[in-house]
Amino acid sequence: MLKTNIAIIEDIIGYHFNNKALLEQAYTLQSYEQEYSGSTCNKMLAQLGNAEIYAFSTQLAFDQFMNVSTAGLQSKKTVEFLSGWRRNFSDSDFLAQLIDKLNLVNPDYFRIGKSQSKSKTLNQPDVKANLAEAIVGAVALDCQLASEAIINFLVKFILTTMMTL
Repeated sequence: MLKTNIAIIEDIIGYHFNNKALLEQAYTLQSYEQEYSGSTCNKMLAQLGNAEIYAFSTQLAFDQFMNVSTAGLQSKKTVEFLSGWRRNFSDSDFLAQLIDKLNLVNPDYFRIGKSQSKSKTLNQPDVKANLAEAIVGAVALDCQLASEAIINFLVKFILTTMMTL
C-alpha cells in the first residue's frame, strides 16, 4: 500500500499507526495471502476487532444500566435489550454501512488475490464488515491493547459515525 493511501486512511479513521504494517494487514484479503507467501490476511485482526467491539458495546450497555437494580438487570426484557444493543454494534450490515460512510473501500487500498474481482469482492457487505473489524483489531494491537486508546478510537470510529447513518 502506498504511503499516501495509508495517510489518507489514517486521517479518515482519526488514528495514526506506529506500525503501518498493521493497517496494510487490515486491508489484505485471504486470496492475497494464498497467492503471496509472507503476507498475512486480515482474518485474525478481524477476530480481535470483533472482540474489542463486543467489549466496547457491552461497556456502553452496562454504563447505561448502571443505576438499575440487580433485579431490573435480570429481567427478560432488559437482557434481551442488552443483547440486541451489543449485537447491533457487530452487525455486518451496520459495519458495512460504517465503512461506506467513511469511504474506506478503495480498490487501491486493498491487497487482493488475482483470482478475485476487486469490484465484486469489495462490494460484499461481509468483506466491508471484516475490514471494519480488522481496522479495530489493528488499532488495538498498535496501541498495545491499551483500553483507553481503544475506547477513544471506537468512540470516534463507530459512535460518531453511527450518529450520521
